[in-house]
Amino acid sequence: MRQLLPFELEDFFVQYEHRPGLINLASSDAMPWALDELRTRYAVVRNRLEKGALGYPDVRAGLIPSLRAYYNNPAATEFLPTSGAAEAIFLAMQAIRCESSGNLTVAIPRPAYGAYDGIARLLAYEPCYYSYDAERRWELNREQLLECSGACDVVIVTNPHNPTGSVAEPRFLDNVAEILQSRGGLLIVDEVFRLPEEHRTRLESAPNVFVIGSLSKVYGLPGLRLGWVAGQKTLVDRMKTIQQYLSLSVNWFADAIGSAVLMDPLGASRHQLLVDARTTVQRWAQVNGDVASTTFPSGGTTVILSPKRPRDGLFDLLLNRNLLLVPGRRCFGWGDGAWFRLGYGTSQQVLSEGLDALESVLRRS
Repeated sequence: MRQLLPFELEDFFVQYEHRPGLINLASSDAMPWALDELRTRYAVVRNRLEKGALGYPDVRAGLIPSLRAYYNNPAATEFLPTSGAAEAIFLAMQAIRCESSGNLTVAIPRPAYGAYDGIARLLAYEPCYYSYDAERRWELNREQLLECSGACDVVIVTNPHNPTGSVAEPRFLDNVAEILQSRGGLLIVDEVFRLPEEHRTRLESAPNVFVIGSLSKVYGLPGLRLGWVAGQKTLVDRMKTIQQYLSLSVNWFADAIGSAVLMDPLGASRHQLLVDARTTVQRWAQVNGDVASTTFPSGGTTVILSPKRPRDGLFDLLLNRNLLLVPGRRCFGWGDGAWFRLGYGTSQQVLSEGLDALESVLRRS
């Protein structure tokens, strides 16, 4: 029987994220660009917005060539622009599901974005799990992942990982892909939190690897709702057919802005903001190591914060100081004790205000 799971993280954001006056360190998005900033940075955006008509976009002329340039990718790989990474996840898992009428197993990390577990259960996959272990300072349990690779039809890896900020070594992921390929399995690498100047893509690392990307997180364009999936043509074509029954295509606005940004991603990258913010978080963690610990982020926009003196009602105490963090067990359904996801992709001013409030609450609790 197919099971529809509540999407706890998204329900949390509906309840809290848009409250006025919050210091929002819950979001995993980098600080969003204003439209006027994009107009200034990209002449093509100005031209498209001023002269374009709101018809159906031709992604073959806009987004797909831009994605090829972004990845410096030959024509052998197929790209499918999607309405955010969420649609890309669904299309990929549905297309794989359509290939088999029997049981399919999928390996999912814990903790992880809820879409993977929810979609897997909705599409009647049998989920199995590998973890980022709290007792190992939230490091990837490589032994569990290798075990899953030898037993599952599909393995999902988020790289960089949300929420720990951990990045898996390329050689290790190549090993995972090789094990899967020997069994006819597929590896889906969610690279939504990857900055090209920090980490290489796993696209084309092996023929059984599919990559999911987005402009929502490290490029500060969450409202654009532009994602993509890339990989072997036959399966991506099947995803395209499923998309035609759902959203049909991305919208004209996403095509216009996304094409420009992908041709010159450094112009919209929040790389320096994120590098500076990581330094700020790491310094805060060193000074306040007696009251909390954080994961060491190698990429992405988030860390896990673990209070050393947890107490009931800590989330409410933080909220009373107008500070919003994501409660880990509630929204990710994983881990013992109190832990939170902290997003540092905001401005230095907001981040500093939030960390000051966090320190004050933790030292009084």
